[in-house]
Amino acid sequence: MYSFYWSFPINISITTLFVQFHYNVGSCLWFIISYRIGNGERKLISENYNDTYIEDQITLGDYTNYKYGIIAKNGEQHSKMAFSNSEKLGSPFNVPYLEDFESADNFSIWTVVDVNNDRVESEFGTRAAWIYDNRTKSASYTFGPKLADDWLISPPIKLKTGKTYTIGLSAKGRSGQSKVYPERFEMKMGKGTNVENMTINVLPETNINSATYQKYENNQIKVDTDGDYHLGIHAISTTEGWTLYVDSIIVEQIPIAEAPDSVGNLKVIADSTG
Repeated sequence: MYSFYWSFPINISITTLFVQFHYNVGSCLWFIISYRIGNGERKLISENYNDTYIEDQITLGDYTNYKYGIIAKNGEQHSKMAFSNSEKLGSPFNVPYLEDFESADNFSIWTVVDVNNDRVESEFGTRAAWIYDNRTKSASYTFGPKLADDWLISPPIKLKTGKTYTIGLSAKGRSGQSKVYPERFEMKMGKGTNVENMTINVLPETNINSATYQKYENNQIKVDTDGDYHLGIHAISTTEGWTLYVDSIIVEQIPIAEAPDSVGNLKVIADSTG
């Protein structure tokens, strides 16, 4: 059961499989309009509701980033929509896996970790944290006041022992003033979405000096146990960079070559010349 509690102004935290709203908006009678938001859709959960408790049962399917929006209404007056935190739920992805970041919803199921806590918001946009770049339809990291230490961690992907996988991505930097600004990243993976879980090396620390996408891959990835694994893209650019773009993240199983069949219908024919 997903539970979350809120007061006005709203502050919601989702914790269980059903959703519970608990709220306090003062002595006036306010009616509540609530929505579940996920996978590019907004579903009405309640309208003109004045109790202090609501449940919303979610049928889990594809891995999705869910959050809730609530509007308080009193006659003609109503609040702006306030949003809960988000919670990622659903089935892990199977191989082959491809993430091309065609929409912000695709990006939303990835986990952003700002290790050095230097995210900056300005009139020019977000810096020093991974974001979705709507213009290029990619994940991007723009330089900040410190050396980059920022992770973008994938949703779960189901991998099996005894298999060999190719894991790769496409990445590029940004050009300006007749030069390409240098970027740097590495890629790891592990069982979890915390930085501490990123224990398996996929791609080493790599310098990028191109403003066109270059493909980077490792075709010798194996795991010791079956399970759900998360890829971690680690931006480690210096403050001399500009923007690192990442796209077309793939996980593919390498086919096991079949041994040739044994030779059949073998006949020995004597040479007529002896």
